[in-house]
Amino acid sequence: RRPQRFEISGLAPGGDEPNVTVHNLSAAGVLLETALELGVGEELALDLPEAGIVAAVVVWRSERLYGCAFAEALGPAALAAAQLQGSAREATAR
Repeated sequence: RRPQRFEISGLAPGGDEPNVTVHNLSAAGVLLETALELGVGEELALDLPEAGIVAAVVVWRSERLYGCAFAEALGPAALAAAQLQGSAREATAR
């Protein structure tokens, strides 16, 4: 996993569309931050580059941080595209 920080859109249960900050991304899951209150076991949809909408399930939480597992692992192209998006935005912010 590469530490990253970038914004994506999401869709939570109940139709909420939270602002989501990705802190870490791997093929199997994601560490994200959002102000939305989510419970362990809740599913959300995340819009990732190249992968499109992917389903993720909250497996743990700590305040505004959530560890989520993807329903299906990301493929290499989707993972690389998301990581590049994060790296590009991080470089632009400096």
